[in-house]
Amino acid sequence: MNPITSLTKAVAGLNRRLLLRLLRVGLPRYGKRLLFAVSLFAGLKHLTHNELQELEVLNEKMSLSSSKEALEVPALLARTIWSGCNLDETVATGSLDACSLKVVEQMPKWLQYDDVKQMLDDARTVMQTAKLGLA
Repeated sequence: MNPITSLTKAVAGLNRRLLLRLLRVGLPRYGKRLLFAVSLFAGLKHLTHNELQELEVLNEKMSLSSSKEALEVPALLARTIWSGCNLDETVATGSLDACSLKVVEQMPKWLQYDDVKQMLDDARTVMQTAKLGLA
C-alpha cells in the first residue's frame, strides 16, 4: 500500500475517533435527542434535501428545536449516522415495540442521551410520525 494512502487512512481513523469522543462527551442531551430523532426519521423516510419540510411534523410532535433550520444537518447526516444499521430491514420485521427496541440496540453508542425507556418512547414516536404502518 502507498505510504500516503496509509497515512491518510490513519489520520482519517484518528479524526473519526476524536469526533466520536467529542460527540459522546460534548454534545448535550437535547442535541443528541435531536440528532437521534431527526436522523432516524430521515433515514426511515429516505428524505432528500428537497423533502426536508417533512421534518416540521416530527418537530411539532417531539418539540426538538425552536429553529427548523436546526433539523437540516441531522437529516443530511442520517446515512452516515445509521450506516451500521439497515433501517429498512429493522422495521420490516415486527411490531412497533420490537422495531423500536432493535433501533435503540443498533444505534451508535455515542448517541445515547437518556435511559432506554425514554429512547424507546422517542423511537416509537419517530416511527409513528414516519407512518411506517407498524402496529
